[in-house]
Amino acid sequence: MAYDQYGNDLVAQYSSLGSVGLSSTFGFPGSYDFTSSPRYTGGALPALPAAPAGGFPYTPPDVHAITTTLYGISPNLVAPYSYILNATVSHQFKSSYTVDVGYVGRLSHKLLVQQDVNSPLIYFKDPKSGQNWVQADTAMRQLYNNGSGVTSAQVAKNSSLVPGNAFVENMFPGLKNYYIPGSATANYFYGIYGKNAGSDLDNLHQLDRVQSAQFPNCIVVTGCYTFFAPQASADPTWTNAGLANYHAMMITVRRPLSKGLGFDLNYTWSHAIDTGQGGAGTPNIFASAGPTSYAPGDYRNEKGSSALDIRHRVGISAIWLYAAARTHHSGRIYNLGAGNPQSVNYLADLLGGPRIYIEKRPGEPDCTWADITRIRSELGWTPQVPFEVGVKTMLENIDYWREAPVWDPVSITEATKDWFTFLKKGGAAS
Repeated sequence: MAYDQYGNDLVAQYSSLGSVGLSSTFGFPGSYDFTSSPRYTGGALPALPAAPAGGFPYTPPDVHAITTTLYGISPNLVAPYSYILNATVSHQFKSSYTVDVGYVGRLSHKLLVQQDVNSPLIYFKDPKSGQNWVQADTAMRQLYNNGSGVTSAQVAKNSSLVPGNAFVENMFPGLKNYYIPGSATANYFYGIYGKNAGSDLDNLHQLDRVQSAQFPNCIVVTGCYTFFAPQASADPTWTNAGLANYHAMMITVRRPLSKGLGFDLNYTWSHAIDTGQGGAGTPNIFASAGPTSYAPGDYRNEKGSSALDIRHRVGISAIWLYAAARTHHSGRIYNLGAGNPQSVNYLADLLGGPRIYIEKRPGEPDCTWADITRIRSELGWTPQVPFEVGVKTMLENIDYWREAPVWDPVSITEATKDWFTFLKKGGAAS
């Protein structure tokens, strides 16, 4: 069992959007449709609302437009936790192959997810017909999309093209003859496609929130705010409603390195399921955070395959020691060098500049060089850069060693002072 870290998304969101209780977001207080909005009519923009007075606690006023976004944190958040499960069965065959078959699982609970507690009650059920808003609105959508499709212009001329819908007739009886001559259902259809350009929720909002002299308590028969929250259009609130499960079967065929060949063949068949990825979930539009659910509590609609779900994965890793690496030269030691010893005085001639003569150190050989006879005869290798060309190339790139320490009589004496103390024996120079 493991507890997950949480809080980073909360910090990021409230850093960019404002702290809970200390900031508010408001829009224009009026409500428009696609035939009356200043954006389309060219009319003057409405005046901005007055800034809220502030103070805490703060009670937002009721709204009659799609405006005001609040942000919340559940008062009883706890750390998410997961059960981590695994089991493996392994069998080694005589041919040295090993097969592993295993199960890996992770069952995560109380994950952080934002739920819009002010989302409209789209599953509100009409007590008379037993039908809910989603079912009624789906019938409108199917009529519009069916075959050649019924348009708002056609309905305005012939309202009988829209068959009666029990939910609409019971919940919005005041719509009869409201936009066009005809039934409440025909006017509901016209409101979606003739007034709100196909926006189902804009239409519902106007019926549920907008007051008028004719309908001071809104058109909906149960009164204003039956479907929408009174004080805001959105309130994404951090909760522990998230749930995620991961199940995987893993099969591994392994051959240990033998006779120059070894490999691992891995296959994983898995499924990752969580809430917030299904039909009622959508990527969070309010901040760079986790998914936001717009149908709180509707577990069936919110559950679905994770966005990171990968059903089948295959991995292969192998090592092959090719035959050319195993020859009769394997294990032999070869010297690499010029094979042509040069004196220090000759090097000084090539370098140029003043010379400083330093006392020979005790035990220092008179001459050293690499014997490359074996590598010449067995591998045919020969040095390619003459000594003089190497010194010339070094001088051309001398800036590479600009920061390197330079040996001089003082630094050499300091570095080798113990040599002259312990190596004086046997007539060594001092």
